[in-house]
Amino acid sequence: MNMTDTVFPRRGGSCQQRGFSLVEMMISMTIGLIVIAAAGQLFMSGKRSMNLQKTQAAFQEQSSLLGTMIAGLIRQSGHIDISDGGIDRKLVFPVSAPFAAAGQVVVGVERDNDRDVLTTNGGTTQRFPDDEIVIRFEGGDDIFDCEGNTTVAGTFYAHRFKISNEQLVCIPEAGTAAIELVGTKGGLPSQRIRVLGLRVLYGIDQTGDGSVNDYNRAGSMLASDWLKVINSWLEVSVQAGDLPPKTIRLLLHYSNLN
Repeated sequence: MNMTDTVFPRRGGSCQQRGFSLVEMMISMTIGLIVIAAAGQLFMSGKRSMNLQKTQAAFQEQSSLLGTMIAGLIRQSGHIDISDGGIDRKLVFPVSAPFAAAGQVVVGVERDNDRDVLTTNGGTTQRFPDDEIVIRFEGGDDIFDCEGNTTVAGTFYAHRFKISNEQLVCIPEAGTAAIELVGTKGGLPSQRIRVLGLRVLYGIDQTGDGSVNDYNRAGSMLASDWLKVINSWLEVSVQAGDLPPKTIRLLLHYSNLN
């Protein structure tokens, strides 16, 4: 047997080799790109879903904080230490800016502002209430300031609540630094909790029977109405990432004013 015939087929034999044609290579590349694109979309979808869950969890936490800590702080309005029990409220709380009347422990500011609202397609601008509410109270046992510190009996406190840099903040005293309460800063806008609006309605007891006859924003309040406030409606508009804004509503009864 000829070794050459055994190992190497003669020219023209049936054993032939050929590579991929250009068309086959283009088809393979196209399929590969489709697979990569699908994997990328799946990854981005999973990442967005995870970020969305984190943002929703943060929103729930902020909502809980709004309904407990902040509501509790504002309800302290008009508190008088037990050692001052029976004293005329007008003597305990004299005229002092921004409180125009003796005995007045709640006052507000009414205004509206434009805010940027994020959407999945970019953003838009909407007008939101941008009110402020200021309260004052005397310190005492189980009475706290907006930093969570215990207050001192015989010491008087004024707290202002407002929106600043898309956060709900508390300013303990005039000229002091704001304490951030609700809302987050830093990071991607799509992962932030942003406070867009604060609307405050004041419940007025016009007849002295302990029931509300009217609800007004600050701009519609008469000077005498501030001494008749017994509760407030707070409407806080909050946006979590690029989800549609939600309004959290709180009815706060001032037990110290009844």
